[in-house]
Amino acid sequence: MGMVSCSDQIVQTTGGCNKFMGQGIREILNQYVKVVEKIYGKHLKQIYCSRAEDVSGENEKMEVLLLVDLPAAEIWRHSEELAEVGFEYLFRHGVRILPSVKSAEEFRRWNSIHPLYQAVKQKGILLYQQFGKPYLWEEAEEYEALS
Repeated sequence: MGMVSCSDQIVQTTGGCNKFMGQGIREILNQYVKVVEKIYGKHLKQIYCSRAEDVSGENEKMEVLLLVDLPAAEIWRHSEELAEVGFEYLFRHGVRILPSVKSAEEFRRWNSIHPLYQAVKQKGILLYQQFGKPYLWEEAEEYEALS
């Protein structure tokens, strides 16, 4: 995984830049990452996202995979709060964020053979990693200089 420059945007990605994201989406996703980080705290390990097709054409649609180190019951406990955040972003920004929360350990174990996890590793944009990497697009030049 490395830094890839996409016109005026610098993103951390595992599979290149086939989908461009404008400044507004970048800011919204950075805000979303910070809110999700407050919900899951130290248990949040990584966040990946990709642009999803919206057949209605009314809203921007982003699929987000949150990787956490929590048991399933604990993941479920946060689901209502996460859904509320999603509704807020839809109404406030017109962006439909579709989160999926999975065990980080399960992702590590199955990412080479599970079709969803393979797609995330190949095409997903890494928004957040717990240690050592900045939020997407924040401090990207500084991070690139250190890479």
